[in-house]
Amino acid sequence: GAGAGDRGGAAGAAGGQQGPAVRCPRGHVLRPLGTSADDGWCCDGAPRLGRCKSGAGEEEGRSRGLGRFRCEVCDYDLCARCHAAVLRADDEKEVRRRRQEERRRQRQEAEKREAEAEAAQGPQEAYDAAALEEVAQRVVREEEELDDEAAAHPEEAAAAYREHVEEVRRRVEAARRRRRKEREAGVGQWAPPLELRVMDMKVLHRVKADRSWLVADVKASLEYTSRIPLERQRLGLGGRDLLDDEPLTSLPPGESLELLLSVLPRDHCDYLAVAKAVRTDWKRLRYASHALRADRTIARAAVRQNPQALELLPEELLGDRGLALLAVSQDGTALARVSSRLREDLMVVSMAVQRNWRALQFAGPALRANRAFVAMAMQQDTSVLQFASESLRSDRRLMRAAVQANGLALQYASPSLRADLEIASLAVRRDRRAIQFASDELRKSRELLQAAGGAGGGALHLFRDAGLRDDGEGAIFDLAWKEFTRLGP
Repeated sequence: GAGAGDRGGAAGAAGGQQGPAVRCPRGHVLRPLGTSADDGWCCDGAPRLGRCKSGAGEEEGRSRGLGRFRCEVCDYDLCARCHAAVLRADDEKEVRRRRQEERRRQRQEAEKREAEAEAAQGPQEAYDAAALEEVAQRVVREEEELDDEAAAHPEEAAAAYREHVEEVRRRVEAARRRRRKEREAGVGQWAPPLELRVMDMKVLHRVKADRSWLVADVKASLEYTSRIPLERQRLGLGGRDLLDDEPLTSLPPGESLELLLSVLPRDHCDYLAVAKAVRTDWKRLRYASHALRADRTIARAAVRQNPQALELLPEELLGDRGLALLAVSQDGTALARVSSRLREDLMVVSMAVQRNWRALQFAGPALRANRAFVAMAMQQDTSVLQFASESLRSDRRLMRAAVQANGLALQYASPSLRADLEIASLAVRRDRRAIQFASDELRKSRELLQAAGGAGGGALHLFRDAGLRDDGEGAIFDLAWKEFTRLGP
């Protein structure tokens, strides 16, 4: 397509010259009209998709020789000035759309390269925390830029939401037709009719349903009998919202079920109203319809404001990598709220642990058993070992590095390593208080007492063998006692 300037030039030539075909935003060829007073003019030159009104811009437009453009297919009727403004706005929208598509493409390619590299290399010996952080920060910045664009152009976000809702409606209709054909063809076993008792805190609604129905069919029946608009209905069962395209066959068996109906206020179903409210207070997302809570743009605005907003998102968004990174970049413990798949994602978990080492407890079993990853997390705090897998807490090389960095890390070692003289000696040399975490047998050992004699701090009272504590003639005890009295307990 031509740019706004080229198409604007074609618009300006409407009064006389023949230019290239000009199209309305829907792609229909526009018919230029003359500049007579009967044609009318836009009142302020603002882009609008309704009919142009005569007003303040009439004299200016006539003096400049501008014409009008009218589409004979759709209701598009603008003067050339407004038409050019619409085209410029469309160009800006197209630029933003292409930018978003390019970001999405680059992210998908980067994720594909990461997966291929990881599959080719197999388990790595070490991870570069700085490199992972850099990539994660780039994704977070992209999410923030997208959120800023959505805040600056809410109408575009609302239009995208309406397109998504229409797509869901088409999917529901397709599912209805498919299930109707299956029943007519006698495919599958169909359960007897189902009685639904729907409570909305005031009235008990009874719906004679069929297991072949979708939840959307139940809502349509309620709309017919109670005049409650379908989009304002929220049906719940067992503490969760039911989706419109969810079949009744997925609900618990039985001849009757009790559902809870929440009737949402109109504002809670309006995209622009909810988006504005959520940007002011993320907790307002709790009262929005399921479709709006499932909208990624609104969800992103809430998560950016507070990562606790993940608790209000539907299941399908908890597996979104961009939203997860946006959340854990603010609070590492937000990892507890994302999907199980993302708890195994190296980049997401790495960023979470960098923010808060306690986030490792929410990581998936594979990462908690990954030696290279846990070694990287140990750079934050050796206490992360308490969340490592049992196999890693029995890893001699890993625990050796841990007790050399912090003797008290011995408490997280497996029983076999806590009974290992070399590991225990390294720990008590680093911090004498580590004696208390050695095995009972080692705490009776003269070798460990000798190691404790050269360590800082006092912890001789932690030895289990009274003979070792009272042996005033032993050279080992003399050395340890001298060091103990010099440094103090």
